[in-house]
Amino acid sequence: HDFCAISLSDLLTPWPTIARRLDAVAYADFVVALYNPKSGRRTRQIVEAQRLFLRHRRPDTPVAIVKSAYRPRQRIEFTTLERMAEADIGMLTTVLIGNSNTIVRDGLMVTPRGYSNKYEVADGERATRDGEQAGRSLSTGLNGWLQTIRTSGLDATQLAADYRLPEDYIAALLDETADEYADTLD
Repeated sequence: HDFCAISLSDLLTPWPTIARRLDAVAYADFVVALYNPKSGRRTRQIVEAQRLFLRHRRPDTPVAIVKSAYRPRQRIEFTTLERMAEADIGMLTTVLIGNSNTIVRDGLMVTPRGYSNKYEVADGERATRDGEQAGRSLSTGLNGWLQTIRTSGLDATQLAADYRLPEDYIAALLDETADEYADTLD
């Protein structure tokens, strides 16, 4: 349910800086709003953004092309990441790229917040999933996750690959003393 906004204009920002940002947010699975995506002279930036996103996202990831937002001629077109660069995109366009959970339903692009990680809903009644508590962090939140990685028996290299996190970060967590770790728990 997090998102970020990135300008594709390289008039004042070097392209490598923009490309690193695009790659990082695509990898991190953010919903992304791209603004200043294309102009008469800047036509390749949206193609390069698409190329970077396709390194980390499925080709069928939902994309909304919003032209002239909040203006009388506003128009919204839904497409996919694979076809995004083919859309009619200009300076008055905002491009919204969904994440791995985003869907298009009833003419809206929707990214669920994650309630299904904690709750089950049946017959209109909500029940907390086993191992979860209402009003508390998920069992896979920071403290639960720390406990999981510490008791997994896996090394930092394996955990880093499994969780797609930097190995030195995982190693530092595993190296914390028991007292340091205990101080972070509820």
